[in-house]
Amino acid sequence: LQPVRPMTIVGRCAEHVVVQSPGGNTSGLRLRSVRVTLEGVTLQGQYTGVAIDSGGKLTLRDSVLVANREVGVTVAHAHSSLLVERTVIRSTTSANALFGRGVQVQAGALAVIRDSAVLGNQSFGVFVTDASSKVELADSIVAGTLPSSRGGYDIGLSANEGGSAEVRRSAFVANRDRNVMFAGGTASIFDSVVRAATPTPGTLTGF
Repeated sequence: LQPVRPMTIVGRCAEHVVVQSPGGNTSGLRLRSVRVTLEGVTLQGQYTGVAIDSGGKLTLRDSVLVANREVGVTVAHAHSSLLVERTVIRSTTSANALFGRGVQVQAGALAVIRDSAVLGNQSFGVFVTDASSKVELADSIVAGTLPSSRGGYDIGLSANEGGSAEVRRSAFVANRDRNVMFAGGTASIFDSVVRAATPTPGTLTGF
């Protein structure tokens, strides 16, 4: 799907409307410069479930992104934005040790995630990087993030190189190495649960 004009796409429900990739390097939804709403759909097995840049704006509701092969959803560039509501992003994997990310926010973009679950992705559940990039997470859970293909990372939320996160009434649970990490980024966390990471012996992990 590559919309070139504003539109709303509504599926019957995510269980019955499944867009599955046969392979290749395409996104389930590729969005540039226009505003789109997507509801009631499953995007499965895509190279990237959703890719937004160049000022694109997506509202994603009541949907499932599952078993995509590089990133569940990525949003990049100033004026690009993503609103996720009542959606599950899970089981993203990649042979690339830095990917398999559930949500990626970069280059000045904004992502707002509400009432959603980011589960069992690889390397990073939510990854925000670059100055002016921001993720706002509310009433959501990030859990069970798994090691990368080379056995590293497995971090629930990572704020990097000027990226920021604001978290309210959410939970980071059992993300293997670290639930939350800051590498030149910042986060404000309110009324939330951070627990049950699995420490790696002899390292500063397990937060």
